[in-house]
Amino acid sequence: MQEIRRLFIAAAAALLGIPGAGAVELPSKARSPAVDYVRICDAFGKRFFYIPGTDTCLKISGFVRADYGFRNVTNQFGIAGGNVPAPTEVPGGIDHAIGDVESDSAASRQSSSFAVRSRVDFDARTKTEYGTLRGFVGIQSDNRSGFLGENDPILDNLVKVDKVYIQFAGVTAGRVQSFFDFYADAYPLDISRGSDESTIALAYTASFGGGFSATIALEDSVKRRSTGIGSLQTNVPVPGLPPSPEFRSAVHGGSKVPDIVGVLLFDAGEEGWGRAQLSGAYHQINTVNTNAVGAAKANAAGWAVQAGVLINLPMLAKGDEFYAQGAYAVGAKNYLGVDESLGDRTNALSRHDVDAVAVATAPTALEGVDGGPYKLEKGRGFNVQAGFLHYWRPNVRQYVWTAYTTWNYGAAARNADWLRGGFNNGKEFFAGTGVIWAPVTNLEVIADLSYSRLTQKINTSENALPPRAHKNGSSFTGRLRLLRKF
Repeated sequence: MQEIRRLFIAAAAALLGIPGAGAVELPSKARSPAVDYVRICDAFGKRFFYIPGTDTCLKISGFVRADYGFRNVTNQFGIAGGNVPAPTEVPGGIDHAIGDVESDSAASRQSSSFAVRSRVDFDARTKTEYGTLRGFVGIQSDNRSGFLGENDPILDNLVKVDKVYIQFAGVTAGRVQSFFDFYADAYPLDISRGSDESTIALAYTASFGGGFSATIALEDSVKRRSTGIGSLQTNVPVPGLPPSPEFRSAVHGGSKVPDIVGVLLFDAGEEGWGRAQLSGAYHQINTVNTNAVGAAKANAAGWAVQAGVLINLPMLAKGDEFYAQGAYAVGAKNYLGVDESLGDRTNALSRHDVDAVAVATAPTALEGVDGGPYKLEKGRGFNVQAGFLHYWRPNVRQYVWTAYTTWNYGAAARNADWLRGGFNNGKEFFAGTGVIWAPVTNLEVIADLSYSRLTQKINTSENALPPRAHKNGSSFTGRLRLLRKF
């Protein structure tokens, strides 16, 4: 039949005068160029796909969230009894001794607050003969007001690259979560204590198998600095106030030595019992005195250690977990999560925002000049916290947590009058609970309530403080969050 078909076509072509008709084939549909469709990449987990035309796998993810908060503060400064006096009203005082409290008080009187955040993460990975080559970029935007923000027009309306790093053959380079941190941002509202810092780092991680690994990292020391160095101008007698030691006006110097962080980690994996970590950090305190030509300088070594454990509890419910961690620091308060916000929630008198205080070791040669020698009296403290997460239903879970933090200074800083810049010892109890409801996939509604109590010791004469100035304070904070992940 095929032969008869060919003869018929050839004869028809010959009648039409087409040369070589015997070799002619029937016309066919022209072939389209090949299309390189997006392909799923399952080598690195879910949601990765190949970038067309490459052997690189990419995952795009992120979230949009909105927060609404309310805070009730007791022992509030600057209401119904007079504001904090201006620094000039206390001879011999230094600006930050009073001025910061006045500005913090004004901000803390905002009992309602709003915040929105959006984030997009790009995670690119490629297999090589030396292991996985990874590049990560996380872009984040914030718009905040009130106590949920920084009360700064720039910081509260900010678009930034929050995380950006390269990982290859055990090396991590870029802006990352500090390797010292264990259970940072423990629960959704990011309000528990403990170290939680994004920083620029260069690190090497060695994996030993069986879930064990060790990391040594050089991290940006400036990110871990306190807001300043405690200091006071040369002592000027103040009628009605007790004598105060002579302090030096010191400030942070240049960054000479990066923070050195070492970590030992055991991770049993998603199906294992949990993970445990031991962290240590060295933090140099480099200071100079800028009040005189050739003024003295002083350095000190700060350090911190931390241990943490997370235990999975599937026997209670799938996803249940318990965590606990504790840290101790000397001259490195940021590794405890201690900063000026320790008093923000209560608006009580507080000054816990320095790693060390500059203390004079010899009188100045000239009256009113404090460029003489000094030493650094380091602050020290500890933080312990624990939390529990339980799934009541697959789409309803609840967390509870508590934290206790102290931060103390040496004798010279404590004995100086607070109104002249002396530093007070403080301790904070902090606890909270929240419920997370997921009505549909990738949408969460979160309601949270927390309590904070600040207790402190301040050296000053009672009549030197304005009315309604309290050493202790407490607050309740409630928040509602809507979170859409993608």
